[in-house]
Amino acid sequence: LLGSDYDNLVAEIEKKTGVPVRLCRMDPICMHTPNAPPLKVQETVYKFLHSSATHDESINILGNFAQIDETSEFHEVLCQTKEREIRHITNYSSYEEFQLMATSSYNLLIKPAGILAAYDLKNRLNIPCILAYHSYGIGRIDGMYHILEKTFNESFELDDFRDEAIDTTEWFTDVHGESVSVAVGSTANAAPFELARTFVEIGINVPYIFADAVQVWEKEHIQWLQKHNPSMKVFSSSHPKMVDALDMQLHTDYAIGFDAGYYCPGAKTVPWGLEKQPFGYTGLISLLHEMDAVTDVPQDLKSMVYASGLVI
Repeated sequence: LLGSDYDNLVAEIEKKTGVPVRLCRMDPICMHTPNAPPLKVQETVYKFLHSSATHDESINILGNFAQIDETSEFHEVLCQTKEREIRHITNYSSYEEFQLMATSSYNLLIKPAGILAAYDLKNRLNIPCILAYHSYGIGRIDGMYHILEKTFNESFELDDFRDEAIDTTEWFTDVHGESVSVAVGSTANAAPFELARTFVEIGINVPYIFADAVQVWEKEHIQWLQKHNPSMKVFSSSHPKMVDALDMQLHTDYAIGFDAGYYCPGAKTVPWGLEKQPFGYTGLISLLHEMDAVTDVPQDLKSMVYASGLVI
């Protein structure tokens, strides 16, 4: 806006300080476009990686803020046939250590926020990208592992992990009944429509979804929900009219995400934030156990929000 020559400023700063500098352009008006600020931030961060002449069997995880939860079966599955290091930016405390990610053989993109970074690393460092967005549906988790099997030309033993997930869904619905309902919010560590579809698939009613935007890859889940859960209501959690949402008196048994908990007073809220990254069958299992754990626990949503350190 000021006509500043930022590219030359970057070059000048690097020359004077000897410190690597990258320019990150973030335009708020592009929030729901292919060049949204969160995408540009991740792209810029990974532009600090330099080309490597050698590559090992390691895999970079892109798109998420926290490394995949250590309890996830993902770590064990990927090392069933050969030793692989699973790399995430939070593993490294120095610039030199961070450069290890440039020696990996693949980038596994588990959230759309890393898509520009994945494209850049493919074009600039020749590291191919595997698209495997974080999902909770058992069939979609199956599909993710099948993609990895095909990519690596390997076969994984998944039956035990899959069976545990199925058993957990049956246990939850048996304990809490067929009439249990849950609202899905946009602040949860999930794609709202995919998570809602997962709940409906296992027999849990989803009367409400609170979402800021519809991601392209979620449209198939919206179409599925239109057919299998047509009475569900979808609200834009950032719309000005939502200030009157409490007047609608929305009721549900559980709420996933703080926004869903706020709009559905009385629901047992599971924050399910970004401080941990659930993944694979264990992600679904952990969520259902967390829902069960809060069932009979008194809650004060305001206190929970403040205790979480949430930044709005």
